[in-house]
Amino acid sequence: MHKVLISKEIPAIAENLLKSEGFEVVTLNSDVSLSLVNNSYLKKELANTDAIISLLSDQIDQEFLKHTPKLKVVSNFAVGVNNLDLQSLKAKNILVGHTPGVLTEATAELTLGLLLMTSRSLYRASHDVYLGRWKGFEPMGHLGPSLFGKTFGIFGLGRIGIRLAEILKFGFDGKITTIKRNDQKDQSLLSSVNPKLEIVIKSEEDFLANLDFLILTAPLNEETKHWLNKERLKKLSKHTIVINTGRGELVDQDALLEALLNKDRFAYGTDVTTPEPLDPNHPLLKLPNFNVLPHIGSASIEARTKMAEICARNIISGIKNQKVIHSPIKEQEL
Repeated sequence: MHKVLISKEIPAIAENLLKSEGFEVVTLNSDVSLSLVNNSYLKKELANTDAIISLLSDQIDQEFLKHTPKLKVVSNFAVGVNNLDLQSLKAKNILVGHTPGVLTEATAELTLGLLLMTSRSLYRASHDVYLGRWKGFEPMGHLGPSLFGKTFGIFGLGRIGIRLAEILKFGFDGKITTIKRNDQKDQSLLSSVNPKLEIVIKSEEDFLANLDFLILTAPLNEETKHWLNKERLKKLSKHTIVINTGRGELVDQDALLEALLNKDRFAYGTDVTTPEPLDPNHPLLKLPNFNVLPHIGSASIEARTKMAEICARNIISGIKNQKVIHSPIKEQEL
């Protein structure tokens, strides 16, 4: 019987599918994570594990793989695979799966929520009620810019970026701009989008200087790491609000802290940070123009259930067919 180790509890469909195919399934307790490779209980489990469902917070690297002599498949409960050492996994002929194409709606919805939360100070307005600070209607209280008719710059026009562009264009009469990138996937998707979106491709200088909202939805790679750095932050106008639902490392957080301290109307809303979670004493968490969520972009029931299903089907296919259904390594895909 093949054994599957699940890093943390995920929707039950994964375990049910795996057990229906005859797999033994072990889900780690909340106090044990895959990062604790020297934990005696985890070592014992890993020694007999054929497949793993991992999370973005799990670093599956060369050191980790020393403890997994039987490992055949790693199925990541995410689209991104920045936590996986793909080179080491390939060298050991371990198949890699991920969950593309099912987070689009959930993450676009969450990005819209962050836009409203940050622009209209929703968290702090609600907090004032709970703390008894709200004493009645205040004509000048919690004022913020509307989304309607504004200019939105989207850095990362993949599936999520394009879906968000549709929501902002057709729901809020927004003007959508982007920046020309070398990312072939972005360019391919952009060439096939609805022309009614009227997406304008701009030079970097023009793109950054004329935005009401800058939205980061790009994947993390060598080109995009710390893309929003000190120099680019300086090019934004003082009223620009920045939203990040891509990866925390798209932004230089030290430069961000400086910008938030120095720009009177500048605000930042994010679902991702570096690290995750931030230390409760981190200076960003003390700023009124910093809004953060605990990486819940894909946290709709529908999206997380589908992700769990794909993870299980990747493993079933990998064990049975020596190929997975969805892989970032194309030669490993069915």
